[in-house]
Amino acid sequence: MFCDSFHVGVGTPGLARARLVGALSRICLERGGLWIIWQCQPGNVEALEFYDRINGRRSAAANFELAGDALAAIADTVPGTD
Repeated sequence: MFCDSFHVGVGTPGLARARLVGALSRICLERGGLWIIWQCQPGNVEALEFYDRINGRRSAAANFELAGDALAAIADTVPGTD
């Protein structure tokens, strides 16, 4: 599942976040999944504290992104996609 931008809005973001993670965890296990990976902006202290409370493990993985001209350039290198 990929979500380009997710924001729970005004109200009770902690409650919404807990329900979302709980629902995703249930779906993951029902489908035979073994883990969930997500990202969080380093400055989102509230979210980081929540993920620490639920024993989310911080990964040392590097994040990469292709967008704009770089995305178009690599897409053009694949034969048969025009």
